[in-house]
Amino acid sequence: MSLELERLLAQEIQMGIYHSTGTFSIALAEARRKLAQHQLSSLAEHVLKLLQGVIQLEPGAIWIESDPQGFAFYWGDPDIDLEGRTFLSQLEAVVLGAPCPSKDLGIGLLGFLNCDPDEVWWCQWEKGEVRQLECLSGQFRQVQLRAPLTVYGLTYALVVKSTKGNLVIDREAVARGVCFAPVQILWNGRLLNGLDWQVPGEKSYLLDYYLSQNGPLARGLALKPLGTCQSLTCWAEASDWVDFAPRPTGAQVMHRHLQIGKQRRLDLMGGRDHLRTSLGEAIWVLRGQADAPSALWCVKHGVLLEPLVLPLALPGLLVVVATPDLEVDLGQFKAIRNSESYRELKKRVLAQARELCQAVQSRPAEHDSQRIADVPTHVTAAFLGGVVLGTWLMPGL
Repeated sequence: MSLELERLLAQEIQMGIYHSTGTFSIALAEARRKLAQHQLSSLAEHVLKLLQGVIQLEPGAIWIESDPQGFAFYWGDPDIDLEGRTFLSQLEAVVLGAPCPSKDLGIGLLGFLNCDPDEVWWCQWEKGEVRQLECLSGQFRQVQLRAPLTVYGLTYALVVKSTKGNLVIDREAVARGVCFAPVQILWNGRLLNGLDWQVPGEKSYLLDYYLSQNGPLARGLALKPLGTCQSLTCWAEASDWVDFAPRPTGAQVMHRHLQIGKQRRLDLMGGRDHLRTSLGEAIWVLRGQADAPSALWCVKHGVLLEPLVLPLALPGLLVVVATPDLEVDLGQFKAIRNSESYRELKKRVLAQARELCQAVQSRPAEHDSQRIADVPTHVTAAFLGGVVLGTWLMPGL
């Protein structure tokens, strides 16, 4: 299905006139006043909240159509069915309530409601037929919408229209936020979470290791190359793992890295980008600079949070880790450092460090002939020694 999605977007989606299936209204002014604390700084952040909510529903794909006058957010065949009427009628309670997919969707929706759009619609199709169509803003009884893709049995959409031209969204900010999202996300027909990501400030790095998992999408991240690795750390049993293909530009991207754990395959394609990879738990990268700070990048429900200081005493180490249970502040994208979930995260990072130490020490690497450059033995030893040392220092950080 992934290989056909872009073609289907171009060929099958057509405009149609749909009539509301019932009356529905939200006390917008009162709800927005009470929920003002959840107003984020930009529409891009509200889009990221929509994505967090939908990724928790385990969809087959997400596709977005966006311009200054309109924003349409579709998702197909989610494993978890969201009852729109219940969610919308209890929007205030949901947004102020416990973490859940509906809460993230509600916070995302608020940003568009605060733009005072002409129309906001909630749509649901089943096998191409309208199952539910609700007008959330405006006094409209019918709407012109693109029909859903017929490859999906169940399709949802949030559609916003504004003649003010004030629906300008920073696409690059959204793309940075979902660079590790484990679900195919298309923006105006192009893959949003593709291969165009590198370790900030680095043209290449020394070593990388990948920990995969086989659970729900919302609890993981997409394993992907972070630029150019200077060495392959390839083991015999991983020799057929060729998920990191060369970039379309022809630049060499190393593949067949060490991967630990079961594999749930992911195939993300759109435009000229194609990433065939696995669902991951973490990516460990050694940048090879003694004076470089270490960092912990947390991915919660497919969205990258604000970076944290890595609780391991090893310079130049970057760890990207899936943190579906990490508590965040009212800004939505910053971890609460004194929370129980953060303490549990530190324990997980410690456990991953030990797992990597055991895996690397028990299997001598078989370097691939295509490697860009040899990594001296002392660098690998320093990496392992630093991780071991960091595990001892971790409780005090």
